Amino acid sequence: MLDMINSLESKRNKVSFMLATGFINNSDIEYLTNSSINDVICNRDSYKDLILLSIYVNPYLLCNDNLFEPDIIDIDLLSRLIIKRYNEEITEYNNLYNNGDISYIEYYNNVMMLNNLYFNSTKIGSRIRFINSEEIVEKVKSK
Repeated sequence: MLDMINSLESKRNKVSFMLATGFINNSDIEYLTNSSINDVICNRDSYKDLILLSIYVNPYLLCNDNLFEPDIIDIDLLSRLIIKRYNEEITEYNNLYNNGDISYIEYYNNVMMLNNLYFNSTKIGSRIRFINSEEIVEKVKSK
């Protein structure tokens, strides 16, 4: 478990460095916010495109509290991406559960993992959840 936490922090730090140096910028985050997974997958021509795909699939990597001290990233833009991707993932898990493809225990564990990755592991994630609570997809009610 500790290795997984260290790996997540390492990846967050790499993304933070890319943002701090301008390799990735707010325009890239806006592109991800306005794109579908198909758009991002089809556009893998450069190293930067692969990084953006990784961020699209794991947008919580942008939830690094250090990014907001020097205003490297636009919080509203980040919020839109985080909420969009979280809602897409929750909707997918809801569909899997409602179709009987996963058990309630699998569903619950996956939703808790998403909550931790997106919102509970950083201050900025908690802030995004608090400010945008009405936009977050409702989860399946417990049995």
